Amino acid sequence: MPDVSGIREDVNNGKLILDPFEDNNIIDDWIAQNMVVWLQVRPVAPNGPKNNAQIGSDGRWGRACQYPFKKPAKGEWENFWHAYKIEPSKEVVRKVFHYHQRTDASPLRWITTDMIDMPDYGGGTRYSLFEQNVAIAEWLRSIWHQ
Repeated sequence: MPDVSGIREDVNNGKLILDPFEDNNIIDDWIAQNMVVWLQVRPVAPNGPKNNAQIGSDGRWGRACQYPFKKPAKGEWENFWHAYKIEPSKEVVRKVFHYHQRTDASPLRWITTDMIDMPDYGGGTRYSLFEQNVAIAEWLRSIWHQ
């Protein structure tokens, strides 16, 4: 992903920190700037596997822009699933919720789940995108109440 978005050099030299568990990360910066209006929840995994279930219009396998939120059943996904890989995505949600609940001026207005079916995401996979979205929504409700 850093190659596609042109940020690899900044990530490699520590100028841009994507990991929400590390100090001085970009997520904390955006939250502190009070700029999170829309929280779009699509779990990804650091260095996640490419989507080799669907080829894009450019003839390449899909990028790793989506990772199942809940464990796919046997035969639904060709990669081994690790629950801990979505913890960075969950941490972003926790941070946004924490800020929103404690900041009257928080601009947060919309929260969406976003397990989608294009090649760079979940296109061609055999796990249910609908069920994944439902699992995210249920988790969002539980974490909000915590």
